[in-house]
Amino acid sequence: MTRKRDEKPYSGPPATPEQNADEQALQEFCSSVHYEEMSFENWCQKHKKLDLEIPIFVTRTQLSATFRTVVKFSRTIRTHSAHGHQEKREKIERELVLGPDTDCHKAIKLKGLGDIVDDQAGDLWIIIKVKD
Repeated sequence: MTRKRDEKPYSGPPATPEQNADEQALQEFCSSVHYEEMSFENWCQKHKKLDLEIPIFVTRTQLSATFRTVVKFSRTIRTHSAHGHQEKREKIERELVLGPDTDCHKAIKLKGLGDIVDDQAGDLWIIIKVKD
């Protein structure tokens, strides 16, 4: 009767300090990414209006001091004409400065940065959410 040897997973050579720093930076990035799962039908219901909502997750430490963050999003631009309608996506980046006076669950409105249909533009609502 043969016995299966206890195999240890191969861990490779020891990590260098640079690799450890890269791995830590990757873990910090991954912990700051949040997403919301929803069905296509729910997405359509949520996006019937032209306003866009983006949550920004911050820590209490970040809220105790002034810090900058970059908000990246895309919006839909629809135009109707005699030749039919066109739809395109536009990518936008905006820097946001949050200070110690920022409340959790505060909504910041950026006028005219939502979806666009012809000459009507929605607003971008940035919702501040505190993560512990």
